[in-house]
Amino acid sequence: MKLVTFEVQTVVGPHRRVGALAEDDTAVWDINFCAARMLATAGRTREFERANLDAPSDMIEFLAHGANGIAFADEAIGAAAQAGDSEWRQRSLRYDLADVRLLAPVPKPPTVRDFLMVKEHVENAFARLPADKRPPHSIADMARTPGHWKGNPFNVLGPGDVVPYPSYTDQLDFELELGVVIGRPGRDITVEEAPHHIAGYTIFNDWSARDIQMEEMKVGLGPALSKDFAFSIGPCIRTADGFDPVSAEMTAKVDGVEWSRGTIGAMLRAFPELVSWVSRAQELRPGDVIGGGTIANGCGLELGKYVPPGSEVELEVAGIGRLANRVSAKPTSVNPSWQ
Repeated sequence: MKLVTFEVQTVVGPHRRVGALAEDDTAVWDINFCAARMLATAGRTREFERANLDAPSDMIEFLAHGANGIAFADEAIGAAAQAGDSEWRQRSLRYDLADVRLLAPVPKPPTVRDFLMVKEHVENAFARLPADKRPPHSIADMARTPGHWKGNPFNVLGPGDVVPYPSYTDQLDFELELGVVIGRPGRDITVEEAPHHIAGYTIFNDWSARDIQMEEMKVGLGPALSKDFAFSIGPCIRTADGFDPVSAEMTAKVDGVEWSRGTIGAMLRAFPELVSWVSRAQELRPGDVIGGGTIANGCGLELGKYVPPGSEVELEVAGIGRLANRVSAKPTSVNPSWQ
C-alpha cells in the first residue's frame, strides 16, 4: 500500500486527509471515508465517529494503529472498490490524482534523523574534499558508531513544493536517499524487533548548502544552517510488505537530465539496525523519519556540480514513485558574506 497525505478543496477551503494511492497511481482513496462506508454498510451506528477512531485522517494518528490499522484500511478500500463510480463521487471515497494536492506524507514529523550509511557515497564525497576539510573518522568508525544529524521538522516539503534557495550559499545540493517512517512506537528496540516498528519507506531528499556545511563541520558539530532550511519526503509511504529497499532502482534528474542512477545496496548498517540504534534510551514515535544516507553518486558533491537556482530536481524510486521539487531563485541577501 502507498499511503499519502492529500489536500482536497471543499466549500470551506482546503481539507487535509489520509489516503492510499490506487494501483495505477492515478487516483487516491480517502481511507477515513472508505472506513465509514464499510461500517455503515455493516449496520454499525455512528460510523463517522468510529471511523475517526479506527482510521483517522491524520497520518501520525493513523500510523499509530500499526499493522492492524493498515489491514483495516486495506479492507475498507477493498469494500469501496466494489461500489460504482457514482457512489465514489457522491461519498468522496476516491479522487482523481489531478483533483487533489499531494503533501509530504508526514507533514510534520515528530523528529527527522539522517544517517550516512552507504560506503561508496562516503568515499566519493570525502575524495572531493580538500584534505583540511575531511572528517577525521574512518569508514570503520562510521559503521561502529553510526552518526546522524537531526533535521528541522517544521521545514518538511512534499511533492511539488518549492525549495527555498538560501541566500548564504553558492552550492545548493540534493541527496538521493531512502528513509523509513516509524509506525509502532518503542524504546530500546532490538534489531530483531525493529522491522515491526517500520511502517514503510519514502524518498528522502536531504537538501544541502555544501559550502556552508564545510565551514560548520570544522568545529565538530552540525550540520545546522547548511541542512535545516529544507528537506523533502514523498510522494508516499510505501508499506514495508513487498518492498526491497536494497535492490530498488533509484534515479535523480535535474531539469530532465539524469545525474544519478543506482541502488542503496549493502549499507554499513541496515535500516533495522539504525532503528534499534536511535531507540537506545529514547522513545521512537509514529511519524518519525529516519534517512539511511545518499546512494553512490547520488548528489552533486560527488559529481562536482550543483543545482542552479530555478531548477527542477526529480528523484524516483521503483516501487515508491517520483518526488519532484523546483528550486526558487536565489534571493539577494543583506548580509551575503558567511563571515
